[in-house]
Amino acid sequence: MTSYCLASYGNWLFMVDCWYNLYLLNLFTHERIDLPPVESQIGTTKLERTLKDHKLYYLLNDYRGSSGFIKIFDFSGEVPQETFQCGVPGNSSSLDPIRNSWRIAGAQLVVTVTGDVLYVESWARPFTLLWSFRVYKVYSSGFFNKFEQVDSLGNEAILFDLGITVLANDDIVGFKRNSIYFKTTCHEKNTTQICLFNFETQEMEPLHKFHCSSQQQLARALWFLPSFKQT
Repeated sequence: MTSYCLASYGNWLFMVDCWYNLYLLNLFTHERIDLPPVESQIGTTKLERTLKDHKLYYLLNDYRGSSGFIKIFDFSGEVPQETFQCGVPGNSSSLDPIRNSWRIAGAQLVVTVTGDVLYVESWARPFTLLWSFRVYKVYSSGFFNKFEQVDSLGNEAILFDLGITVLANDDIVGFKRNSIYFKTTCHEKNTTQICLFNFETQEMEPLHKFHCSSQQQLARALWFLPSFKQT
């Protein structure tokens, strides 16, 4: 295998090849869009990304959660343009396991239904099934970039691995409002579990569990939410 999928949005897959070249691939038309290179520090940093409305959102974070930055590229024109960049505040509490048993398990950029950008941190306690999330709204104010902590998602739900929100009110079946959907993995049993985190009660609820045939399949298990249009 020369390429594999990092993330998906609608009918588009975000791909990387063995030379770390990034590109978009339409699953049905096979259209390919090559992306500009992104600086990489293999082994020390983690890259998360979200594609929505002709924009690509990058989050480059180190594995300890102590530093990172956000970039937004606009692909609506002929040439991709970087339209936004800001640093991500570090969190020193995740570096000291004695004083604070909670650890940052991951971070993700999330784009809401209305186009707002959220920075979401997932927190976990080692050797337990306890999870928590912190959500921040990212916005510019003059020459400064600010992070405002969010205490409610309203009538939306976050799909953490996809980096998007979906409407989730009483008229829509399938998603619970003010919730975060995410996955956990058990490498010993080759299983991945979809879970729901209620943002209001701060409680986690396990949903569906999937058994994978190999460690490779387990590592590359992703959400896929296709979009269909009637013609």
